[in-house]
Amino acid sequence: MISVLQRAAAPRVFGAGLDCRLPLLERHAGNSPSHGVGTIVSVHQWIRRHVNDPFVKASRKLELRSRAAFKLKEMQEKCRIMRPGDCVIDLGCAPGGWSQVVMQAIHPPSASSSLSGTSDNHVRAANNTPRSLFPPASGEGRVIGIDLRPMAPVPGVSFVLGDFSNAETQAALRQALGRDVGGDGMQLEEGMWKDGGGECEGTADVILSDMAPDLSGDKFRDHRRTLDLAYQVLAFADTVFALQKVRKNSALTKKQRRKTVLCKLFKGRDEEELLRHARSRYEDVRILKPKASRGESGEQYMLARGFKGGI
Repeated sequence: MISVLQRAAAPRVFGAGLDCRLPLLERHAGNSPSHGVGTIVSVHQWIRRHVNDPFVKASRKLELRSRAAFKLKEMQEKCRIMRPGDCVIDLGCAPGGWSQVVMQAIHPPSASSSLSGTSDNHVRAANNTPRSLFPPASGEGRVIGIDLRPMAPVPGVSFVLGDFSNAETQAALRQALGRDVGGDGMQLEEGMWKDGGGECEGTADVILSDMAPDLSGDKFRDHRRTLDLAYQVLAFADTVFALQKVRKNSALTKKQRRKTVLCKLFKGRDEEELLRHARSRYEDVRILKPKASRGESGEQYMLARGFKGGI
């Protein structure tokens, strides 16, 4: 049974004995040493590097759940991937670092708010996070996170526990994109699912994926596996974005041009085939390498915008 959790309003509680800030609990592959690869010495070196990493230190100071949050934050600042009022799906969302950044992007400070005032007390009460990171919410943007692993509540974020490629999970997502939430009978608040121009119409504006498979140590194999995962993300996006009817051979509407996918992949000789496939589905496709992504890593991100629909 797929579990769909209502928008979180509870304090940021990780659960008994679990500290999501510990280095070895980094969620995304590529941020931790591969199982069966290297020696105990290399693992200790990784831990030492991780603990001394400036982005790790900054994430703890700002109470971000992962250093990966800075990658999305930088890409958002450069490319404006998300806008106020957007409906966003965060694939592989645990432990929640990206979802935190998404909430900041789609709920910018209101004109009447003040950092020195008390209008954002509800945000601080929810997760005790600095005002500068999570300004008071305004607008109707919504975030749905999906992951195989449970995630501690992120205020304002809905969560689906399951495999994003599974039909049952996708059925739960379609319900979440509407109004009723299945599984345990809970409901989202009436009329909550709206973007900047009105209702979401059962679809989303942006799909994010920081997912990566467990690394094997074989660079080409890891490269191919991340490509395969990226293909799955694009196929998933086809399904979600197609929920909004698109006329073939017609100029893209403003709403269609806003349909965006951002997903992780590792650099390698076969990445061009993925880019060609993405360009057949989207108007603009490019590769991004944020500074928070370690220089020696082959990690990069594909940004695809302007969904062409029924081609």
